[in-house]
Amino acid sequence: MSTMEVNKFTSFTLSEQEQKIGSVYNLAQLQVLQNMLSEAAEVKLALVFDPLNPMEYGIQIAYNSAKIDILSYLIENSRVVEEAMREEISFHQQQNQE
Repeated sequence: MSTMEVNKFTSFTLSEQEQKIGSVYNLAQLQVLQNMLSEAAEVKLALVFDPLNPMEYGIQIAYNSAKIDILSYLIENSRVVEEAMREEISFHQQQNQE
């Protein structure tokens, strides 16, 4: 069972199984994340450089790039963990059949 760690940002001590389960998103959650990723990419591509305000352009590029990176990471991490869990289940099923 998870336990809350009292610190500046609040974190949780999770078992390996809790970490895996919490890392895999359901279809609706993945669709929302994918929509957010698509929106951030579209915003980034639509940005227009303003020579009168180059700093704002750079900030928006960095902001949307960071959103794209974290959303891509979350989607890919879910896929990888789900695949590993399926392989683990398959392995255990094969072991039980022998």
